[in-house]
Amino acid sequence: KRTTIGSAIYENWVPDFDALVVENLEAAGGIMVGKTTTPEFAFSSKTFSELWGVTRNPWNPERTPGGSSGGSAAAVASGCVPLAEGSDAGGSVRIPASHSGCVGLKPHSGRIPFEWLPTQWDTMFCHGPLSRTIDDASLFLDICQGPDERDHNTLSPALDVPIPTPSDLSGMHLALNVDLGCYAIDPDVEANLRASAKVLEDAGAVIEEVELPWTREFPEVWWDYWCAFEAAHFGHHLDEWRDRMTPIIVEAMERGAKLSAVDLMKTEVIYTQAWMALMPILERCDALLCPTESIPAPSVDYDEFVSIDEAPGGKYVNMDMTMQFNALMLPALSVP
Repeated sequence: KRTTIGSAIYENWVPDFDALVVENLEAAGGIMVGKTTTPEFAFSSKTFSELWGVTRNPWNPERTPGGSSGGSAAAVASGCVPLAEGSDAGGSVRIPASHSGCVGLKPHSGRIPFEWLPTQWDTMFCHGPLSRTIDDASLFLDICQGPDERDHNTLSPALDVPIPTPSDLSGMHLALNVDLGCYAIDPDVEANLRASAKVLEDAGAVIEEVELPWTREFPEVWWDYWCAFEAAHFGHHLDEWRDRMTPIIVEAMERGAKLSAVDLMKTEVIYTQAWMALMPILERCDALLCPTESIPAPSVDYDEFVSIDEAPGGKYVNMDMTMQFNALMLPALSVP
């Protein structure tokens, strides 16, 4: 079967091996139905490409299912499959899960091994499930997790999964933050988040609303990293394939190629500052509740790259509130 990575460059590429995550799923009895689509090189929060056209949301075809694992989300949301694999370097499992009404899990970096993604030294990338239920996502994690000699970054020992899901949350302390310090939030998103927090509070959890002093500099330096990643791993295609590549990919690769080592090391300073702000919250709270996306599923014509701008009050206008948890190597879960 072809694996195109959403790009005309790889239109006829047929790998001669199975991904490690596929090996593990098939060894456990999983049946691979097919491959789903992604935007070119996973570089978008919606799913479209020259090869496969526009992927639409099964709940409303005028809206996007999200990206970059939008094909996986559409397959799950439409009932084609109960479970799909996605990869997440900045939200690509959780974003489509949020827009398509699925469960989407980004495990802790190193929890699920991989051996093919362009570099094993990258701590952003994770395999993760998209599913209709928490139990199915838990099953995926249980099967795919664990150390493997082909990936020296994998964590050991494995988690004890399935994780119990008690209906009584007495004794659980949950932090609530609406905007991650810098995002402009759609009123419906905030209302749904607070309604979900109330359900957990009614089940016995203590909800503490917290402030995070994160600024828009955090997601913006992640953008620098992502541009450099694309330039390093796919930039050699520019001269030959520029005219058939998505324009934003070309722009990102050109930007990434101009960044210096000092520019990229500065990202680590911002990440460290962000972690030092979050750490005291997680020391006293079991988890952080926040939106996955700042807006509901937008139209398929929504241009996330043009729409980034300043909102009243200096808030950041960008729908994805996800890359921060990749940068900090933390697990993150999006649930309907």
